[in-house]
Amino acid sequence: MTAITPYAIFDNGKPAILPLVNPATLYYADGTNYPIMGLEFPAGTDAEAGIPFELREDYPGAGESLIFTIEWHVNGTATTGTVQWDCQVGAITPETDTTDVEADALGTEATAQDTHLGTTAQRLHSIDVTVTDEQSAEVGDAMMLYVRRDVSEDSVADPIVIKRILVGYDDGT
Repeated sequence: MTAITPYAIFDNGKPAILPLVNPATLYYADGTNYPIMGLEFPAGTDAEAGIPFELREDYPGAGESLIFTIEWHVNGTATTGTVQWDCQVGAITPETDTTDVEADALGTEATAQDTHLGTTAQRLHSIDVTVTDEQSAEVGDAMMLYVRRDVSEDSVADPIVIKRILVGYDDGT
């Protein structure tokens, strides 16, 4: 099977839709040489964000798992611990689906844990979360990624910033 090159759906502050319950916050830091923008997820409290995205024309169609690569770093001094990301996807087909857009269900939640690599608190980390319930998504659907930091399965003592999220999939060859 050939993997499709992932592409960015959230990158350096590209607008995200933030839900009203426990939202992540927009983050900006004017670094010495490199400004950082992203979504900040607090320590000690579950927080989430909704991010709209599109499937590229090369998406093979319903039934193909979506692989979300989350690039994150600590916003603090922690150099140890594990962070857990939970992801769900929603897909609505315009002119076809009859569900209320505000009530459409999300697919089954997928989770992945990543361990801080140590030594430098704010080093960039990357973890893949494979979502197998992509809601029969097709090119042209209105897509939404729901991502949550699950602090009940998390031991990083500081806030976490998502800098970028990529989406990829397998083309089935």
